[in-house]
Amino acid sequence: MHNVNEWLQFTGFDNAVTLLEKRGFSLDYVSDKMLEQLQVIGNGLATSGAAPAYRALVVPFCKLMPAATLQKIIQLARDGATVIFQGLPADVPGLAGISERRQQFRELLSKLPFLLQRSSGTQRIPFGKGQIFLSPDIEPALRMARIYREDLTDMGLQFIRRALHDGKYYYIVNHSAATVDTWMPVRYAAQTVTIMDPQTGRTGMAGITKKNDLTEVHIQIKSGEAIILKTSAKKEAGDSWKYAEAAETPVVLNGEWHLHFKEGGPHLPADRQLPILQPWTAFVNDSATQSFSGTAVYSTTFHLDSKNAKDYLLQLGSVYESARVFINGREVGILWSIPYETRIGQFLRPGQNTISIEVANLMANRIRNMDRNKQEWRKYHEINFVNILYKNFNAANWEVQPSGLQGPVTITALR
Repeated sequence: MHNVNEWLQFTGFDNAVTLLEKRGFSLDYVSDKMLEQLQVIGNGLATSGAAPAYRALVVPFCKLMPAATLQKIIQLARDGATVIFQGLPADVPGLAGISERRQQFRELLSKLPFLLQRSSGTQRIPFGKGQIFLSPDIEPALRMARIYREDLTDMGLQFIRRALHDGKYYYIVNHSAATVDTWMPVRYAAQTVTIMDPQTGRTGMAGITKKNDLTEVHIQIKSGEAIILKTSAKKEAGDSWKYAEAAETPVVLNGEWHLHFKEGGPHLPADRQLPILQPWTAFVNDSATQSFSGTAVYSTTFHLDSKNAKDYLLQLGSVYESARVFINGREVGILWSIPYETRIGQFLRPGQNTISIEVANLMANRIRNMDRNKQEWRKYHEINFVNILYKNFNAANWEVQPSGLQGPVTITALR
């Protein structure tokens, strides 16, 4: 947790992991102890009794390595594994029995003919049933071993990939600032791809095209969103995924809003009529709104001339911090992360509609108020309950955190 820039960042391990993840390689970390449990199964690596999960073992730049670890790595290669060294270790760690351990270490290294070849490029030697690479740049060695990256990271997306017996799962997140609406390649020759939305539970069969060992999937994923793809080697049936395209300009719900404080404390502020939608902490002269933590309800009405679009998208804009939405008295769902939006076509009706948005904020403003008034609220005494400088924790000087609904709240017809 502390001083990570001193003990982790810019080490060989950190540099290798960062590079591989950014370039779209799926990986796990392995320790010396975990390495002992790995064995070669087929053309891959796995723990005892498990299906092959790994195509190669990558050893980042390191100066020191226990002889037992080096021996295990060499044995894996001899049994059929692909091993990639960024550089060969120079010595063993520790001082106990160092002469004997150094001797064993040197004997193991002598089995690797790289020591006789001075080259700065990628070197490969067949070794037993497997192969060993020595390559300061990991990616060329992976390509030579026919281990390829996922190109989707070029779009600013991040992923976790898990194998199935007849396909793969991809959990994909968009932490970039841009919406991604494109045909995205995944490195699997799928017959069908199912899109699953983990927030709403919506599922559907994706539009796909196939190119050799790649499948291109049509995805739409906004900044802050996540989706799950299930790629399958067999044909699976299901309804098509409903892709969204704006049919009209978004309609802003800019009428008068009613604000009602539902529950929370230390006191419930008075109700308000809002000519302009704004957070309740915008009322800086009202001490009750500045210290309130809990739930407040924003409600208004709007008119829908007709209901002839395929669907409608509700977007809440800025929310501090989560929202439960009701339309015409029916619960739509809870929105707790950006982009704070959901489809609402099934809840709308032609003519007059009502919308209520229950917004819950953080506890910060209430804690600030209690510490400013010297109220006892901590019921324990623990050294870890301190600030970053290890002084007694006190929130009295915190700034008031924005709370409520900023908007703009919009409804967009989709096709």
